[in-house]
Amino acid sequence: MLRIFEQTEELFRAAADFIVEAGRHAMDDHGEFHFFLSGGRTPRNVYALLAEQLANDTDFWNATHLYWGDERCVSLDNPASNYRMACEALINRVPIRPSHVHRMQGEDPDPQRAALWYEWVLPERPDLIL
Repeated sequence: MLRIFEQTEELFRAAADFIVEAGRHAMDDHGEFHFFLSGGRTPRNVYALLAEQLANDTDFWNATHLYWGDERCVSLDNPASNYRMACEALINRVPIRPSHVHRMQGEDPDPQRAALWYEWVLPERPDLIL
């Protein structure tokens, strides 16, 4: 289905609503929601809207697991860190369990080792990849 939005804010809101719907559907189906986050600047506004919509929804966040579809090989305090962006826009603003935040260790001096470790962490079947 193709949807066209007049304003960027409408697109962000529709994306956030879609994520919430996908999460609730996954929770109904199998009790958990495994969500792969994108990096860069594009999803920041969507993550902020999710934080706004679900700031106090502990049921949603207790069943949600976050993963990264990509990460840069930089330190956690580096502005280019996708993990840092997700923390600022979403993770630090919602009641998600720290054990449900599965980040790639982009600061590892051996990116290949970090990628191999992260492959072991990833679920077999994600519910949503943004």
